[in-house]
Amino acid sequence: EWVEKRNPIRYESNLKSNYDCKNVMHCVRLLHMGRELAEGKGFNVVRTWDRDMLLAIRNHQYEYEEIMKYVEDLYKTMQALITTCTLPGTVDRDKINALLIQARQLV
Repeated sequence: EWVEKRNPIRYESNLKSNYDCKNVMHCVRLLHMGRELAEGKGFNVVRTWDRDMLLAIRNHQYEYEEIMKYVEDLYKTMQALITTCTLPGTVDRDKINALLIQARQLV
């Protein structure tokens, strides 16, 4: 079924470069966001500093080996930061539920 529904232009583009550019772009974005969280910089969904890089990945401007090396290094960096970050290891479910209820009441 996925073959019938896939984007043929994206599929052809990915065949030429040996990786799914959109998938890799999102992986890099999520790793950047994870690193920012571990560094105490918060949850930043507006991508400014890495925008050009993310677009370059999406446009297949990186070779497979180059982008995979970057992803591996970024993952290792993020893992090291996690061991020293100040974020709690668990979440306060009651607090989250209270925030959710409050947000729904505002709508």
